[in-house]
Amino acid sequence: METTKKWRIGGIDVGTGLETKAVVEARSRAVAALMAKKKGIEVAEIVDIEQVGIEKVRREMEPARRPSAGPGYVSGASMASGEIICPSPSCGYRGPPKRRARGSTLLLLV
Repeated sequence: METTKKWRIGGIDVGTGLETKAVVEARSRAVAALMAKKKGIEVAEIVDIEQVGIEKVRREMEPARRPSAGPGYVSGASMASGEIICPSPSCGYRGPPKRRARGSTLLLLV
């Protein structure tokens, strides 16, 4: 009697056209591919979970998380009206914009 293995299927969901992943239990790679096709997945890859390790598969199956904004991140909700966050990674300034007159003094006199 042949035992079943767990397979991670990666491919495209035929209904939505989006990339998707699924885990199925089957006796062989071919049977896993048929099961995925039955679920509406156009198979791109089939991986034996026992070979790559369950922890790696678990990490890959987790939904993508929003990247962290880094240390010192201030959400827009906690900032006062009119304040800015400098987009330069080396600056990181948060607060009211520093406005400087950049016009020519000579033009003012004319």
